[in-house]
Amino acid sequence: MKKGTLILFVYGVAISTQTVLSRFDWYRDLYRLFPFYIPESVKTLLGVLLCSIFARAMFGPGDHFALGRRSLSGLKFGFLCSLPMLIGFSFTRTVHIADPVAVIFLAGLFPLAEEILSRGFAFRLLYHEERWPLWPAVAVVALITGAVHIEKGQTAEQILALFAVTGLGGALFSWLLARWKSLWFPFALHMSMNLWWEVFTVSRTALGGWFAFSLQTACLVVAIIATVRLTPAPVRQVQPGTSNSSPNDSSLLRKIVVTA
Repeated sequence: MKKGTLILFVYGVAISTQTVLSRFDWYRDLYRLFPFYIPESVKTLLGVLLCSIFARAMFGPGDHFALGRRSLSGLKFGFLCSLPMLIGFSFTRTVHIADPVAVIFLAGLFPLAEEILSRGFAFRLLYHEERWPLWPAVAVVALITGAVHIEKGQTAEQILALFAVTGLGGALFSWLLARWKSLWFPFALHMSMNLWWEVFTVSRTALGGWFAFSLQTACLVVAIIATVRLTPAPVRQVQPGTSNSSPNDSSLLRKIVVTA
């Protein structure tokens, strides 16, 4: 089995831990005895542990998920890009936090785990370790991201909308990781958007109506513009003995690769 296929297989197992665990009485009892975020945390951490063990076993020790760099800059980026949601909801909604721990889980642990699994593990290992082209790696992970969120839809329209919204969001987060080379940038944006969504109690799913969607879109547009202006475009690695640049742009290419 090729490593790329194996990566996607492990990723699929990791995001399906809920299905496996739900077969056990002790796990179902957690939902009955504790708030939802207790069993959800168990499931989430098991998925992250599985991917971490696999990444180390297959590729050796190292910062495979790009979590060891530019954390503060990433957090600033995520907060500033999420300001359209904060400002828009501040004028149209009131703050309502029924369970602070649930907000911490939904806006902190959950998006962190999702970014580690989907972007740090699946996308980055395909793109960085296996040298997949950027957009095929983005597309595969985005399709899976969209597919795992459709279970929250109640109608065909909601299922399709959830698939589109979460899939496109997943594609953007992968692109952010490729440009910034740090998982903190997509995670911080994901976390900040989830935080305002939960603090202002917008909706139980990623669908919150046209106004909420317009604010979500504004955040993503700001993130795209900032990333394009502040980061160099990814450069395809050149195989030994070949060249994809002309003599006139060779020095520029070396400069971009060095600074990246």
